[in-house]
Amino acid sequence: MNATDPTLLLWVGSNMLVVGAALLARIQSTYRLLSRIRTEQQQELSELRRVCDYVKEHMPPLERRLKQVSDRQDQLEMNGPDGRPFHNAIRMVRHGAGADRIIENCGLSPGEAELVVRMHGVPVGNS
Repeated sequence: MNATDPTLLLWVGSNMLVVGAALLARIQSTYRLLSRIRTEQQQELSELRRVCDYVKEHMPPLERRLKQVSDRQDQLEMNGPDGRPFHNAIRMVRHGAGADRIIENCGLSPGEAELVVRMHGVPVGNS
């Protein structure tokens, strides 16, 4: 057989065609796989964006609440050596302080301050 033999040329050509078809199939398979991966990554990115938006929306109120709780804890720690949050409030009421002053100085809620005033305040007419 020589290089110009039609049988040889036909054999080489058909083999090249088979190899080319196999390569094309492999490329198409890889392309489909990469397309699927890209779609999955786009979905994950969309989900991450939704989570980030949720966090951006909910983080400021949580930070404010955390600051309130921290401030409240600081106030409670300053309310007396025994750690009881109402200790100073009761003492202040017994010395004539009203609910507003207790709220401001002791960090009690309005309901708590009113309760302390009613339970420990000096009754009207018994001065």
